Amino acid sequence: MTAELSMRTQIKVVLALLLFTVSCQSAQRQDHTSILKENGKTVRVVLLDIARKPIAGVDVELIDSKCEAPNCATAVVWNQKSGADGSVTIPRNLVHETTLIGTRANEPRELQATSWDEEQGMWRLRLIGRVATVCSRYDSSRIIFVAEDWASAQLESSGDFGLMSCFEAKDAFRTCQGPQIPDAGFSATLTRNGENISARLTGETIAGPKEFAQLECYHFARAQVPPHDVKNWIVEYSLTGGIAFFNRHLRLANTGELTVSANPDTSRTLINTHAPAELVAKINEFLKNAQPEHPTTGPIHPDSLNSSLALISGGSKYDLEVPDDIGKALDDSMESVLKTAVVGTWWESEWKLCRPAAQLTADQVDLPIESLIFLDNGQYSVTWKGGGARAYGDPTGKIPHTAVPDYSGKYAIQPDHSSIHLTFEPGIYTPRDFSGDGVVWIDDNKLVLRNVWLGTYKAKQKPDICEMTFKRTSG
Repeated sequence: MTAELSMRTQIKVVLALLLFTVSCQSAQRQDHTSILKENGKTVRVVLLDIARKPIAGVDVELIDSKCEAPNCATAVVWNQKSGADGSVTIPRNLVHETTLIGTRANEPRELQATSWDEEQGMWRLRLIGRVATVCSRYDSSRIIFVAEDWASAQLESSGDFGLMSCFEAKDAFRTCQGPQIPDAGFSATLTRNGENISARLTGETIAGPKEFAQLECYHFARAQVPPHDVKNWIVEYSLTGGIAFFNRHLRLANTGELTVSANPDTSRTLINTHAPAELVAKINEFLKNAQPEHPTTGPIHPDSLNSSLALISGGSKYDLEVPDDIGKALDDSMESVLKTAVVGTWWESEWKLCRPAAQLTADQVDLPIESLIFLDNGQYSVTWKGGGARAYGDPTGKIPHTAVPDYSGKYAIQPDHSSIHLTFEPGIYTPRDFSGDGVVWIDDNKLVLRNVWLGTYKAKQKPDICEMTFKRTSG
């Protein structure tokens, strides 16, 4: 009995030791998926430049970018000189989602963007030089920040893949290139034309090289008060998000030249027109007292409506606060331009097959649409070549009074999603194989309908056509 108890006691002691050892090992293991999950009192971070060399012997600053009140400025909450290996030891209680880290010569970056270096046993982060140039386009989500020494650049919201090293090129002012792996990697080619610089952003994809954006570059006016006596100016305005997911962009010059686009990242509608004199005068007056953009306060909700406004003048770009009356005037202008963009008369100029074919027979081709008319009241009509009819208004019947289309119907367009919905009402002709839901986009005087079929007219069977292009014949 005594021996049995002794054995049980020994087993309990061994199990206790095993549990203690496992718990100690578990406590020593850290979750290195994110610096925000570190549970020690400090974290060690090594800073590297774009060439992966340590940023050594410089004052490193932690910046709290969280703003709780309007007009508040970001604040330096901690600093330390980096060691010979470029590392600093940061108190864990200063590491938050809104914490930025940088130096006087290197652009601050989110601390949570660090990655764990298993070999060195610390977190590491690459920084570009201080930004002096920004390359953007009013209707593109792509933004490139270029360092003052033109040696490094960063594509916004692209992580380490967006960090690029820049160098002089034979046929360009600068070529910037980020990490390149199969099917991934960004490159930017900066070209100078006199005082102007533009950037072409390309990247590697599964389908091969792809152009992502053509951008214009400006001096980065960091937190500067915009000039209030400008004569020549351009304003760029965007409205995105919301429950309806707006995706609209506007560019207006002091000369009245107005460009409006919707859904630019996929099937873009782009309209060049002229702004009313009242709108130009209103913006002129606004710029006399325009204020720099306030830092974002509070959390950003998924369905929030976001607006942004920028002034371009004298080669610099300034982000501005958007007063309610200015936002409404620009919103109304975009709505008016986009609503009337399709209004007018169009004729079918070309089409694309769903599947390429070496040769088509006569039975596989239908007559083109001679007249596709969209009215501003939501009505449209279709007339094929040689179709339709004429209703005469005089006794002799020689003077056409009205043109009767082959059929008509109703339409609705959502430019932010490049979608169109059409229904038809039987007329002289009832369209066969009609399909009224699909994609639409307009490029000034060109209208494209994809996956929409306005009906088979004379062909024995529906042609294998997935896209039709129309040209404008009247406004």
